[in-house]
Amino acid sequence: MSNAWDTPALQQVVRGGRKSGPPAQPKVALNSGQVKKMVGIAVKHGLAEIAALMAIARLFLLRVPSEALPLEWDGEHSSISLTADTATIVLMRRKNVTTPTSMTRVCCCSSSGRGLCAVHWLHALKCKAANESCNRVFSISLLDFRKHLQVFAGMVGVLVPGRVGTHAFRRGMAQDIVDAGGSMAMLLRAGEW
Repeated sequence: MSNAWDTPALQQVVRGGRKSGPPAQPKVALNSGQVKKMVGIAVKHGLAEIAALMAIARLFLLRVPSEALPLEWDGEHSSISLTADTATIVLMRRKNVTTPTSMTRVCCCSSSGRGLCAVHWLHALKCKAANESCNRVFSISLLDFRKHLQVFAGMVGVLVPGRVGTHAFRRGMAQDIVDAGGSMAMLLRAGEW
């Protein structure tokens, strides 16, 4: 059979039709107030590890599945060093970087409260790890973390908690930096963009 009807114009219309569809839903970003409430809920329910993970992922702008959950005190994935008021995480590789990346954050208790202070959460986790002689920082699975994350998001008033993903911390912290008057250079450095 002849396919004379299969013209470049028709092919372009078909390509356009595939791209059209319902508009993409805006991505959820969790701001500092929401994360602070979620951390409080996690602590109240005895889920300190989840609370710590939320605060650390937010302040360091970490990708939860590939950077935060596999964190190690000293290992092939990462290393963490602490002083009284700073925390430094060295990731041996990141999504777009194959060389080690070092990120240092200072205690933010005075500006954000102790619940969002990744430095103090890391100190608490370090004490627990020393008692258990464990190199991994977190023992929770990604699936369990996502379930708790969506439940807590609903509890703090996020409209569609089922759409809250682990990247919401990274997005939210980036938005908080911009809202606080941070420059583009500051934002790019903080997120390793």
